[in-house]
This record gives sequence, C-alpha cells and structure tokens, in this order.
Amino acid sequence: MVRLCSRDMKTTAVSPKNSFLPRFLAGAGGCLLVLVLQNIIIFSQHYTGTASFLNDFTRNIYPMIAFWTTLVQHGVFPEWTSFQTMGMPFVLTMQSGVFYPPLWLFATVKVPFTLHIAAVVQVLHVLWGAVGCWMYMRLLGRSYGAALFAAIAFQFFGGFYSNSEHIDIVRAFSYIPWLFWVVQVVPAQHKLVGRNWVAPLMVMLFVTGAYQGNLVSHLFVLGVFWALSLASGYFQKKQPWQSVATLHLQIAALLVLGILLSGVYLLPTLAVKSWLARDGVWTGQTMNWPLHYWNSLIMPSNAEGLFVLPSMLSAFVTVPVFCLLFLISREFVKQNTLWVCITVFAFMMACGTNFFVYSWIVKLFPPLGTSRFPSSDYRGLMCFGLILLSSGLLDDYLNGKISAKLKMRSALCLGLLLFFYLANYLLIMLSSESAANVVSFLKNSKVLSAVVSNILLFASSNIISAELSEWPVAIILSSLVFIVLHRFRQHPAKVLLMLLVIEMVSGLYFVNHLSLYWRSEIATDEFYQEVNRESPYTVMEAINHPVIARPACHDMNLFTGSWRGYLLGDYMCQTQDSKTRPREVVNANATINRYMRQAWQPRLISAEQLADCKPETALQVNPVATQVQSLSYGLQQVDYRVSAPSGFCFVENELLFPGWTGAIGDSHQRVQPQAYCGALRSWCLPGGNYQFSARYRAPWLREGLIVSIISLLAYMILLFRFWRHD
Repeated sequence: MVRLCSRDMKTTAVSPKNSFLPRFLAGAGGCLLVLVLQNIIIFSQHYTGTASFLNDFTRNIYPMIAFWTTLVQHGVFPEWTSFQTMGMPFVLTMQSGVFYPPLWLFATVKVPFTLHIAAVVQVLHVLWGAVGCWMYMRLLGRSYGAALFAAIAFQFFGGFYSNSEHIDIVRAFSYIPWLFWVVQVVPAQHKLVGRNWVAPLMVMLFVTGAYQGNLVSHLFVLGVFWALSLASGYFQKKQPWQSVATLHLQIAALLVLGILLSGVYLLPTLAVKSWLARDGVWTGQTMNWPLHYWNSLIMPSNAEGLFVLPSMLSAFVTVPVFCLLFLISREFVKQNTLWVCITVFAFMMACGTNFFVYSWIVKLFPPLGTSRFPSSDYRGLMCFGLILLSSGLLDDYLNGKISAKLKMRSALCLGLLLFFYLANYLLIMLSSESAANVVSFLKNSKVLSAVVSNILLFASSNIISAELSEWPVAIILSSLVFIVLHRFRQHPAKVLLMLLVIEMVSGLYFVNHLSLYWRSEIATDEFYQEVNRESPYTVMEAINHPVIARPACHDMNLFTGSWRGYLLGDYMCQTQDSKTRPREVVNANATINRYMRQAWQPRLISAEQLADCKPETALQVNPVATQVQSLSYGLQQVDYRVSAPSGFCFVENELLFPGWTGAIGDSHQRVQPQAYCGALRSWCLPGGNYQFSARYRAPWLREGLIVSIISLLAYMILLFRFWRHD
C-alpha cells in the first residue's frame, strides 16, 4: 500500500512552490511528526493506561470485543451468545467489530485485548484520520502548511471527543478523508492510479468498522461525490468524455468490489433484517444538529449535560478554521463547487427533521430515513468539508490571492461572536429580579420592546452554551486571528505559524474543557469486578464447561453490570436493549418477560396454544421435566434428553431467531423451530427416547464468507495485473 500511495503522490499531487513552513516541517515527515505529537499530548493518559473512555465504551463495546477476541483465540467463533440480553445473534452486534480486520490481529496473535489496548486502538484511529486528512489535502494541491493546518483541525474535530464512547462512530469519522482520497480524480488523470486501487480495501475497512448510520450516510455521500465528479469531468471537457466515463466507472467498480469484500459482514444482516426492530422504521429522531448549535464549531458547548447525549452536539473545528471561512468569495466557490455542495448537503442532512430538505431526501432514498442520529451520520462530513474549504482559503491568503476588501471579512466573525455574547449576557441580566424595572420600561415602550424582544428571541434561539466564560475565549482567539491576518499580511510564513499556534491553543482548550465528558479516569479494577484485567478469560470457563441448564438471568444496573455476560459468562437480562423484534415482544408482555427471566423451564403446549398467543394461560402449566431434560447448555448449542410416549410440542424460555435448527439423535432429520408469540422457541417432536440437539448457525454467514473470499481473490488478481503493467 505504501508503494502504491507514494507512486501516486509523485504524479498527481500538486503543491504550491512556497510551503511557508520552516525547513524541518516542510515535508511529509515533519508534518507527520506534528500530528503524532498532537495525538500524544491529547491522549497521553490513554497511552500510559491511566485513563480510558466513558459509558458505552467501558460498559458495553469494549467487553464485547474482549469477548469475541478471547473466544477466537481459543478456537470458538460466537455466532450466538446466550450470556447477553437473554440470548442474541452475536454476528448482528455490529458495534463489536467482529469482522473488522484490524481487530483480528488480536484474535490471531493471542494477545489479550485489554481495556488499555482498546483505548490505544481508538486514539490511533483518530491519528489515522488526521493523516488521511493531510494526504487528501496534499492530493488536492494544498501546500504543506495548509495541509498540516487542516490535519490538526481534523484531529481536534469535536466528534472524536463527544462521541468517544462510541468506538464505531469514531472509526467512521476517521475513514472520511481516506474514502475521498481513494476516489478523487485529479486534473489530467486519465487512468487508474495506485491510490484508486486501494479503494476496495478502504471501503471494506470502513464498512466493517463503522456504525450502521454512518455506513449508510457516508457511502451515499461518497456516491453523490462520485456522480458530481463524473458530471464535472463532462462539463469541463478537459479530456475526452469516453476517457472520463471509463475512469469513473472503473472507480465505481472498485467501490463495489470493496462492498463485496464485506460480504461476510453484510449478508447475515441483510438476510434477517426483517427481524431487526428498526427495519423499515423511520425514527424521525431525535438527535439532530440544528442551526442553533453553530457555536459548537468553536466552543465546548456542553450546557445540555453529560446525560442528555452531548455526543450529538459538538461540531468543533477550531477558531482559526471558523474565522478563515469568512474570507470565502464567489470565485473560490466556483473553483470548489464540488466540496461546497457536499458540505452544504451534509449540513442540511445533519439538521435532520429540523430542515425540510431532510424529509425530501428521505422520501427519495428511504434507507437514509432509518437513522437514529442524523447529527452523527453527517456531522463528520460537514466539518470535514468546512476544514477542507478553510485550508483552501488559507492557501489563497498565503499566496496573495485574497484582496484587501475580502480580508476585512475576517472581522465579521469577531462581530458575530461579540453580538451573541452581549445578547447572551443581556438575556441573563433581564431574567434576574434586579431587572424588573427595565422589563417594565420595555413593556411600556412598544417600539423599543418589539426591537429588543425580537433581537433577544433570535439570540436566545441561537445560543446553547449557558457558560458565559466560553464566549470570551472564542472572542479572544478570533481577535488574535484577525490581528495576525492584518498585521502580518506581508509575512505569510509568520501568518501560518501563528495560525497553527492559535489552532493548537483553541483545540487544547476544547479537549481539556470537555475532558470530564470524554476521558474516564475510573479505577478499572473497581469497575470490572472479579476480572483479571490482563487476561479476561473468565468467560472461557463457562464455555469450556457448560452448565446443564441455563440459570435465571441477572438483572443488574446497565452502567455497572452489563459487561458481566461478556467477561464473566453470567447470564444477563438487560431488558433495556431491544434491537430485535423477539426482544420487543418480551419487553412488552409481562408474562413472557417473567418467564424469560426464570431458569430454563420447558412448558408443554398444544398445537392450538402454539397458534394462539395467550401466555397468561399457556405458560402456567406444569413443566414437562419427565419428557424433556437439558443435558448441556452451551454457547450456541443445547442438548436435550427426550422421553415421550407420543408426539408433542413444547415451548422453552429461549428467544427464537432465524438460524436455530434441531437434530434428532445421529440422524440427518432436521427439525425447524416454531415461533410462540413471535418471540420464543418451540419445538414439535415425535415420541420416543432419544437425544435432541438445537444449534444456531447464522443465516448466510458462510455464503457471505464465500463471497468475501472470492472477492479477495479477484482483488488480488487485479492488483497483480496492475503491478505488472504499471
């Protein structure tokens, strides 16, 4: 991959002659060093193991990764897990990264996947995104300085920190620049280059590692980007249309190949998607990014509190990026029309149901409407676009392409911040009891009251930060940017270095001010009770020595005990989770819910009772212990001893899901389970004395694996041919 990338950069990257950076930084090595140091400074506690990330990362996502990597190290692949949420198909737990190739390194080399390692893997993904941003900026022709400016801003991007508990969303953000890097067609390019040939690998890594909402939204926007690039190539007429179309179709084929490489991940989900609770349901949610969150571009904006999903608020891009955007001109928009369109589109979609365009797009492309968090799905694309445009404006400024008239626009951002700060301050003052006389005066003065009330209404609807102390910091940093742009305009090298310093100060203030919301310094030994943190293999004991019958499940606090099933092999209820339709039935019906929480107890049931969902009566009969006994209750296989004079049916307090089949003795006779109330497994068996086994195999998992292997072979053949003929 390095050889492919370096070869392409030599032929396609166009950089201005003056990098405006000192010699020790004016190169790829120096810029990479800055990004590495920035990453180490931000995440120093994570590298040393004295801190991790909060909430979902610690209590749910990390444990499930430790669970499956441990099992794979010991020769077991968990298609189903009976330890969590009363049983569920593990291959559908997409946040586990069970098919994400980098995590398989820990499964194959038998290195325990500790919480410390998990945190380091996440912070390296942030660095990976910053390096990708730098690579893409250089590909677009940005100078070393402007590319470094963009990469630093991207490593400070608020989504990495406000969403730090969601490892799959962080992974999705980190792949944004790489996805565009592999599909970008630069001027005068008439054939596939090494960078384009990395597209299948990059798409496969993104698909298998990203959160589902980001997966759909980012691939959709990538498709829009590809289509607009194709249209741009046609209208510019710099090359024959046949050559342009052929090149873009080849890139599209490579993207499709990347999706086929992910077959082992996608096909099992698509095969049973109708059993997922959110299939075809437009949530119409929820966590949008409305316009009045605009100040989160430059401020922590954490006023809504830790437990009100602040993860969906921040769009932080640093103060210098925000200020430079005010230098935009009509000519710059013409030169960067493609990315202006992508950024505006991502903004409208991030606003979700608060913006009418979202509803239109959802009607045209229904899969986009199933997202729970439009803010998360499009905020990264929006901010990456803003950073990209800002770096272009910085290059234009450093090269003297921005007129003195446009330079005065840099004062607009300062005026805007002052207005909102004063309006915020006045709003708080007027809400106090001491302002009663002022309020009374305003009420008596109709004209003045109308003017002031409208201004305050506009200001209050666009202010989300209740901490007035955040506004002066942004104003001071904006003032410094304004001074640098005007005082040192004849010294571009000084301007660049000062802006980089201000950017660092702005970013470090942001990440440290919000450290309580993304950096966890809890004692892991206290959080993960009874677990050896360096070797979380306790669950293997439960798998190697399965119980005879499932015990009653534990209903522990979601924040303190949900991890126990993955690490200790306890049987957890976790009724809060309803990702599948059977679980929704269990949660909605008190009788079934109570039955599911009990230890394994089969219930004899007639054909009529099986057809009619009346658990209040059907599940109250005596257990058929004399006819069905559990011999072994394993991870994804249950063995029974059956003794019955004639054919009968029974229901058990186990969840039904496509993939469960039964076998009688050593025969090849297969028995398919039947659904009771659409949630529980029931079996109709013949009379006799025999052993009956129920086993789970994820539907289309093996077929998906075959598709991935065939696609990988095809990809390797294509790479070999490219390597030989290039």
